[in-house]
Amino acid sequence: MEIKIENYYEYVNKENIEKYLVCNICDKPLIEPVMTPCAYVFCRRCIEKSLDDHCARCSSYTKSKHLVVLTDPDILIELDNIQVKCKLCEQMDIRRGYFQNHIYEICPKAIITCSNNENNCSWIGLREELSTHLTTCSYQSSTLDSQSNCS
Repeated sequence: MEIKIENYYEYVNKENIEKYLVCNICDKPLIEPVMTPCAYVFCRRCIEKSLDDHCARCSSYTKSKHLVVLTDPDILIELDNIQVKCKLCEQMDIRRGYFQNHIYEICPKAIITCSNNENNCSWIGLREELSTHLTTCSYQSSTLDSQSNCS
């Protein structure tokens, strides 16, 4: 199941975000921005949900095959640099483009599996609890034991 990373953050100072970086449907900063032939910009997910052969803003004839992915590096950098707050750990001022890394590698409140799950450890918990779990994880020692028995 794919998680929607944007469900785990909220925007900091949303009122300061430039309008051209905001989707014309959801009114949030663009995610996977695409442009219609009539030059309106939307999040890919938003426009694909609402597209019925017409632009959601001006009703011009538009099909999803006519959508153009926005590739302007300046706009993409601006979108990545928007500041967000993690809803799990409350950390502020994380760049949106870095947020996925925050969740998958750093956030102490993210739910993770034991680093010994490949050895059948079924522990699931908060990242901040992993080190405590590892002190008693019976699957950790089995990895070390099997390596020390190798010749």
